Parts: sequence; C-alpha cells; structure tokens
Amino acid sequence: MKKELIIKGVMSEDLKKENINNETALVKEGNMEKAKEIIGNGNGAAGMELNLVDINSISVSEHHPRKEFGDITSLKESIKRDGMFESLLVYKIKQGKYVVIDGARRLLAAKEMDIEQISCRIINDITEKGATHLSYVINSERKTLSVIEMALHWKTMRDTFGYTTRELETMGYGSHSSIANKLQLLDLPKELQGEIHSGILTAAHGLALCKLPSPEEQKNLATQIGKGNMSVKSTEEYVDRYLAKKDSSKEDKAKKSFIPDDDLPGVYFKGSRDMCEQPDNSVPLIVSNTIHFDNAQNSFGSLKNHLANIEGFAKEGVRVVGPGGIIVLITDYINYAGRDGSVIKLMGPIYQDFLQKNKAFLTDMIIWDVPSTLGIRYIRPNADDQPHTSYRINNNCVQIYIFRVNGKRETPSEEIISQSKLTKKQKMAWIGGNGLWKIGIEEMINRLIRMYSHVGDTVLDPFLGDGIMLKVAKELGRVGIGYEENIKNKPAIMETLGLIPEVTAVKSSKLMSDYVKQTMPSEENAVKSSESDAEVAEVETVN
Repeated sequence: MKKELIIKGVMSEDLKKENINNETALVKEGNMEKAKEIIGNGNGAAGMELNLVDINSISVSEHHPRKEFGDITSLKESIKRDGMFESLLVYKIKQGKYVVIDGARRLLAAKEMDIEQISCRIINDITEKGATHLSYVINSERKTLSVIEMALHWKTMRDTFGYTTRELETMGYGSHSSIANKLQLLDLPKELQGEIHSGILTAAHGLALCKLPSPEEQKNLATQIGKGNMSVKSTEEYVDRYLAKKDSSKEDKAKKSFIPDDDLPGVYFKGSRDMCEQPDNSVPLIVSNTIHFDNAQNSFGSLKNHLANIEGFAKEGVRVVGPGGIIVLITDYINYAGRDGSVIKLMGPIYQDFLQKNKAFLTDMIIWDVPSTLGIRYIRPNADDQPHTSYRINNNCVQIYIFRVNGKRETPSEEIISQSKLTKKQKMAWIGGNGLWKIGIEEMINRLIRMYSHVGDTVLDPFLGDGIMLKVAKELGRVGIGYEENIKNKPAIMETLGLIPEVTAVKSSKLMSDYVKQTMPSEENAVKSSESDAEVAEVETVN
C-alpha cells in the first residue's frame, strides 16, 4: 500500500520522509533488498521496484512538463554533502532504457557530478501518456511549473495524446475557460512567452496582449508594460482604447475586414477536435468540405499536426452524432513536401481509419466531378513545355465518403420525411447521369443535407470555412452549427450568410434557442413542399 501512496503523492509528509530517509540510508549501505521492502519489490498492485540504475540509461522525455531546470549548483552541493534525499521515479520504455517521471533536476545534477549509478523507483506498467500526466501532477503539486509550462503540457495532452478539453477538465486540469485562456498564451511570440515563464509579465498581461493583431504590436506594448510598470487593469483598458482608435481611424478598411466582438450564434471559432459545447448524440448529421492541407500555408503547420487534428475530430464527431448518426466528408488528396520531394497522400482512407477506430464505418461513396469554373489543381496539364514522362495530371474528381454509426435514429412523421427528400430534378439528375455529380459546391451541400437529414435536424460542419453549409442548412429548414479554427474567416462567414455587423452584433448572453428560432422556417413555410422551391444548378452531361 505504501508504494501506491508514494506514487500518488498522498502519503503523509512525516511517513513519507521517514520512508525516504530509511530507503536512502539502506541504498547507501548497499542493502538494496531491505530498501525494496520499504516501497515494495514490484509484485504489488503498483508494479514498482527499487534498483540502482546506470545513469546513462535514463533520459528526460520531450513531454516532461518542466522545460527549464534553473541553477542546480546548490542541488549538487546538497547531494555531495548529504547524498540523494529521494530516489528518482522512472518508467521502463524497453530493456535497459528508462524515462524519468520525477527527479529530472536530480538526474541532471547527478550527471554533471559524474555519478554512474542512481537509485530509482521503477514503474513497470504505465503508458507514455500516463507517465506524462503523473509527472505533471507531481510537479504541479510542488508548484514548480510556470503558466507557460502548464499550457505547453495541456497542448501536449490535447495534440499528442488526443485528450479533449472536456476530458482534461475531468482529470483535474481546471475549468474549460481556464484551459482555453492559458492555451491562448502560446499564440504569443516566443520571447513574450519567455517573459511570462520567467515572471516578468503575468499571465493576465499576456491575455491582454493576445487581443492585439500583430506580434510587433504585442512586443511593443510588452516593452511599455515593463517600463511603465502597468497593472493588468490599465493594460486591458489601454488595449481596448488602442483597438477602438485603430478601427475608427480606418473606417473604410474596417468595413471590409470587420470581425465582431460577439460570436455569431451557432459558430464556434475553435478546432473541432474539442466540441464540448455539443452534448452526446445531439447532432444527427455532420457534413463538411474537409480542409485542404498545404504544408506551406495550412494553419496547422505540419502534416503530423494536421493528422492529429483529424484524429481528434474523428473521436469528437462520433461522440456528437451518436448511434444512427451520419458523417459525410468531401475529401481530397494533399500535396506536401516529403523527404523525396512533393508527394500525394489520399485523405479519404485517413479519415476512414480514424473514424473506424471510433466505430463509424464507411458505407457509401459519391464521386464529385468538380466543374472547371471552380478551379483546377494544375494550370499546366499536359503542357508542351513539360518534359516527356513528367506531365502533371488535371484531375478534378473528388470523393465524398459517407460514414455511419451503428444504431437507430428517431423517425419523424411522413410529412417531414416528404419535405426532407431530394427534389424531382435532383433525383432525375442522379438517375440520368453516369454516376458523377458535376455541380457547384452549394448544390452539392444541398443534396447531401437533403439525402441524410430531416427538416428540423441539426447539421454540423466541423471545418466551416466560409460558412456555405450554414447558409444551405438554413434554406432547407435545418439548424446549422459550425466549428472554424481560423478567426479570419469570420467576415467571409458573415458575407455568405448575407449579414452585416450592425445586424449581427448578437450579445453573448443570447441563448441557443433564440438562434434556433431565427434559423428555422416559419410554420407556414414548413408545410410547403420543399421540392417546388428548390433552385437546382444545371447538371452537365458527362460523355
């Protein structure tokens, strides 16, 4: 039982100190067998053992919450004078190799002192993410982590190990808003993060700086804060005045790039890997034109991060749609700079792998022949100036994947079902063609929403972009919800929805029910046949 308590860090301080002192003394005497009895020999529930370990076989993980270890001079003097007060806590990654969970500073000091072996408590049965979490818990209890180190750890738990903000909150990492605020600090320039880490700036100062649009403005104000010893309140007031003056001095430009302070109802400007605002089993249909990845331009920054976002979305998406839910993804391939030059990776199978792990299964596919007016991938297909055998191919076909989660959804009335279906023109276009849909994006979204949802359903787009799905969902009598990570797309969404800032200044206290009332059709319109009102794009016959 003692070894469990030591791991969890809840042993009384007197008992813990007594055990550590006894353990240390016995290790110094070379009596390892007796020392093991203090924490257990690894046969208990905790799976922990005590041993002397070659110091060069122990490393510090890149995921360790502490990023800086400070001056260790006094620590080395203490070890030289009194010996190691407490064994390192490590876990085994393979035979003869260990990673430190607790005691990174002691390990660093011992290495600088040329110590060859060090006493370690070894946990034999723990995962990498479990060890990362345990390391954070131990260090946070000691209050040794800066707010930046905490934010970096939370980002690791989210991006590397796939935890949502909701799950981190459950694990005791703090409230959703607290986690979100601290993560914002990682958007600041590295040097300002360093000042927050070292205590020159407070986290509250950092959040005020986050409101400024450019790194240069953030750095300049940070300098003023240091010189003028500005309080948090005065900094926040200054930022508000500065932004208001900047907007009013560039009124015409502001109208073109206006981003309202209050969120549009139903739109969440955050990544879809965390959709904690949506209850389980609350969205019958997800429809999205998935993000096209470009290694040089995509906000996710790298293919690895992009795939981590897709994996996070897959987990959350299945949770939100629940049994009987449908996920429709317009997929593409990506070009990215690999080790061997520019290469292509198909995205559909990647989405399929992640969704299947979460019990959403691919059941159907549609081929969309994108009209040339929407653009082509290569502007020089089969051009005469290209070397023979090196032609780039103009391929405008895109795959649409339909995934389903096992289970049943509630069946509405026959009247609602009748209103929800494809129009007669849309049905004939499907039957009369050769299996390809050659239509515009709005008509594509229109057909997909009609096919896989009912009037009154909630439809969610996890990669909202310019908001076309919201527009089409409203026209079809559905409630649209969207997630968009890039705040710069807000004006485009407003333009797509035909809104202007004065009309859309919705207070944050507005309830979602108000939004539902705004977006749902009137009772009079709801009973009309949606087929008679549909405007269908001309379908080009493909020979």
